[in-house]
Parts: sequence; C-alpha cells; structure tokens
Amino acid sequence: MTRSRPCAAAVLLALGACVTVSVTPPELEAQARAATEREEWVAAGDLWHRLYRGSSEAAYARELARALFHQGDVAGALRVLASGVAAHPEDPTLLALQGEVLVAAGQPVLAVHSYEELLALAPEDLAARRELARLQLEAGRAQDAVATLRGAAPGSDAALDLARALDLAGEQHESLEEYSRALPGHGGDPEQLLRAAELAVALSEPGSPRWLDARGWLQRVCAEDPQHLEAHRLLARVHQGLGDPDAALRELTRAAELDPTRADVLADLAELLAAAGAGERAREVALRALELDRDGELAQRLGALVEDPAQVPEEPAPQDG
Repeated sequence: MTRSRPCAAAVLLALGACVTVSVTPPELEAQARAATEREEWVAAGDLWHRLYRGSSEAAYARELARALFHQGDVAGALRVLASGVAAHPEDPTLLALQGEVLVAAGQPVLAVHSYEELLALAPEDLAARRELARLQLEAGRAQDAVATLRGAAPGSDAALDLARALDLAGEQHESLEEYSRALPGHGGDPEQLLRAAELAVALSEPGSPRWLDARGWLQRVCAEDPQHLEAHRLLARVHQGLGDPDAALRELTRAAELDPTRADVLADLAELLAAAGAGERAREVALRALELDRDGELAQRLGALVEDPAQVPEEPAPQDG
C-alpha cells in the first residue's frame, strides 16, 4: 500500500501551530512609542511594562510611569518613578515627570524636592525652573521663587515670572524694572500688563516716561479685552496725568458703561465731568454714585460737588490700588 506524501502547505501549517512568533525589543519599543504617540495609554502601558520587566533602562521606567499616570494610576506611576530615580539619579527626565505627577497627586512639597534635584542636574531647564518657582510662590516663599528665577537666562520667558515674584516679595521698584524689560519682548497677558501699569502709576510721577509706558500697556489690555473695566478706569487716570482730559473722560465713561453700579467709578466720572465744565451732568452722576454708596464712603468726597458742581478738586481723587 502506497502512502501519499503530505503537501508542503500542510506541513507548514502543522509546524506553524507549534511556533510562537517572537518580537524583538526594538520592535516592541517601536510599538510602545507608536501607542504613546497615539495616546493609547492602556496598550502603551502594557508594551512599556513588557520592556520594563526585561531591562532597567531609564526610558522604559519613564514611559511606563507616563502611561500609568494617563490611565489614572497615579500611585503606580509614582512607584515606578521612585524605582527609576533610585536606579538613575542622574536622569533629569525622570525627575521632571516625577515632579509633574507629584503635583497632580497633591504633594507639592515632594514635587519641589524633585524639581530642585532636577535643576541641580540641568540648570538650563527653563520649564522646571518656572514650575519650581510657581510652587514656591504658592507656598508663600516669594524670596525663594525670586532666587530660582534669577537663575534663568536673561531675556527668557521666565522674565515675567520674575517680575511677579519680585512684586510678591515686596520689591515693587525692581518688579517694575523687570516688567519694563520683559513686556516689549514677551507680550504679557492682560493681568500682567495691568499690574505693570499699576506699579508705574504708583511708583512714578504723573507725566513721567513710566506713565507713558503705563498708557501703552493699558491700551494693549483694552484692545485685547474691551470689557476690562479696571483697565479702562486706570487708563483714564493715566490720560488725565498725561494732560489729556478728553481721552480720560472717554475711558471713564466706558468704564461706567461696563458696570453702571460701581459707585467708585461713577464718583471718578462725576469729578472729571465737573472739571470739564459739565456741571449738571456731573451732579447727576454724583447723585447716582451716592445712591449706590451703601457705606457712605463717598459722601464727603462728593458732597460739595452735589451742592455746587463748580466746586471740584483740581485733580480727581486718586483711585484705590
């Protein structure tokens, strides 16, 4: 009896059932990086964990911790990072991620320690320096934040952070100088521009170059956020100090339109109107301000103006702040 020879395909199929296809570490790492880029954190975590079990490389620990963090396993991420930092104390990327995760875990004191260690290894890391300073400010350590930010390269994006830290540390004159250097090159958001203008007005004489700076900063705020009442109000004061009462009146009218219930703004407007010779209108606005002034703080200031609109101070009373 003759036996038939099995065909090649059948042999290969039988062999294939017993063979496990192995994936090399470079192929596994490529798959892990692809999953991370796609933010497929469960798949990425599994792949990085397989690599992490077979190697002590810092990158594997970092990326596994990142995947766990994004899966919501903060405790697991911190365990992996603690082991990674212990094995690779010279790796700043592990310390950076450890700081980020510790902040998310509500442990800012430990995060500060991570960022301090990171900057000892990589003093040029601007993002870490700014984050450390932010945490120091939140902890009420303004002087430490100033010292941290002074370590940044001059003209860097940390300049506005330094201006704020100096302000909070009670160094207002130096803060204003830092704002003056930083704002032309780094833009600044509306609140930074407003604070710089407030310092310029508070620390220098009306009509000085600093008031010209303040005018420019406030105009930028109003252009970016036309609803910013305090910017319009302070800009009115700056225009008045620079000898432009018409512009001051326009800005203060705008501020009053934005919130007709602000008694302090209406009081400013009444005084400007009286100074401009619009006595009856000034009296109407002053009466409205007094109606809204529930604490009676404006009675003495506006009393004479209500009785006789011609009796107005040569310059409107300075605004608070």
